[in-house]
Amino acid sequence: MPQEDRSDAHPRGAWGGARRLPGQKTSSLTFATCQRLLAAVDRAEAKGKPLNIKVDISWEHGGVPERQVTLATQILVRKVRDWIRKHDGPLCWIYVHERGVRVGAHVHMLLHLKRDLIKPFRKATRHWVIAALPGGRYIRGTIRAERLRGAFAKDGVSDALYRHDLQRRLQYMLKAADPTRKRELGFDDAPPTGIRWGQRSTVYGRRAGWWQERAGTRDSLIGITAEPDPSDQGERLG
Repeated sequence: MPQEDRSDAHPRGAWGGARRLPGQKTSSLTFATCQRLLAAVDRAEAKGKPLNIKVDISWEHGGVPERQVTLATQILVRKVRDWIRKHDGPLCWIYVHERGVRVGAHVHMLLHLKRDLIKPFRKATRHWVIAALPGGRYIRGTIRAERLRGAFAKDGVSDALYRHDLQRRLQYMLKAADPTRKRELGFDDAPPTGIRWGQRSTVYGRRAGWWQERAGTRDSLIGITAEPDPSDQGERLG
């Protein structure tokens, strides 16, 4: 089971956003959370580190208890952040937790990687995920990492392809948000096939996270939000 190493823990509030206990639960993404996630995507691009890798981890499918999934993600983000810092400075990333019928509690992440870090990142991430699974035993389908289409080419056609794929993946990650406010978030087109906004699922702990930078710090910080939601009803995500 995941156990958080607190040896380099920051003082309360240093990660940015509101802290949530593992037992606190939500059933949807708030509008404010969606705004902050999208703002983190824009900041990453402005920094020259567009989010170009998508990582999906089906923690509960791999054996991690549902209520420990968000902790497992937080520990993984710290490990990835520390690893990336040695090779490419601050890590730019966002993540959203969900719970589905087929794979249980899982997380979708977008992050930036340089091309030459892709292979070593895959190897390192697989090692960290396996270490977090009960008994250190990997179950097929627990982790999946892939490049966004067009992300590593420099021509206009590839750039348009990347932006289209990024928007598609962001809509997928935000599908637990209020569908009536979709246009306010900048999504004017119909969602990609198979994506329906307004879906609900129970998540214990931090539902979403994103990178931040603050003056006087070297690292990307964790911004989180998981506003308490008394409603635990509604369908689970597929």
